[in-house]
Amino acid sequence: VKKFFEAYNAMIEEVNGHITTRPDSAYGPLTDAQKEEMDEKSIENWETKAKQGVLFGDSSMNDFSVALQRVMVNLMNSGISYSDLKEIGIEMSDNEKDGGRILFDENKFKSAMENNPELVSNIFTGGGDVTKGLAYVIEDTLTPYATRYSSDNKLNANSKGSYGRLVEEAGSEKIPTSISNNLIYKQLKEMEKTINTLKSRLKTEQDQYIKQFTTMETMINQFNSQAGYLSQLQG
Repeated sequence: VKKFFEAYNAMIEEVNGHITTRPDSAYGPLTDAQKEEMDEKSIENWETKAKQGVLFGDSSMNDFSVALQRVMVNLMNSGISYSDLKEIGIEMSDNEKDGGRILFDENKFKSAMENNPELVSNIFTGGGDVTKGLAYVIEDTLTPYATRYSSDNKLNANSKGSYGRLVEEAGSEKIPTSISNNLIYKQLKEMEKTINTLKSRLKTEQDQYIKQFTTMETMINQFNSQAGYLSQLQG
């Protein structure tokens, strides 16, 4: 249980860090020419700094953070009192900047397991007056964002369909098919297609201007030649 809360709080910290860190405009993507002038460590440090703040203001991450901060509220809405949570060693951080971090008192939890194991069971898995336990509330919170989830039927988290909102947008290494089937990847491919189209158009226009320049230069040479010939005739 202790490791569970440690992992949960680590996730909270990472999410909160992403949405509160502002990007530094001084650190943009490096060009190939810039990389050639830097050593590997400098490149690594630069790119680490450049990646900071890329999710600042991202709507999906902000919504995810809000959902995580509502976990304790949803718990109490399912029939769990805050005093019961405190009795088994679970409290919400009172620091609003913590992003929904849960405080866990291992000694209180061990005492509750010995003296009131039914309460612990009800809080974690449901039972008695508790309609939905902590484990299921957290699962319901994460599922729409990070696991298999039907976008067309958000009331049924168990339905087969697409993946969670974050996976749909950015893909996941744990789901190989999503790496090339996500919103950001498709946007990148569209940008790449647009860039190639613009490059092709630029090449066409360059060729046209070069052709015009060459033709004009040829004509000027001809005019100069004719002018020289006429000058000789007059002389």
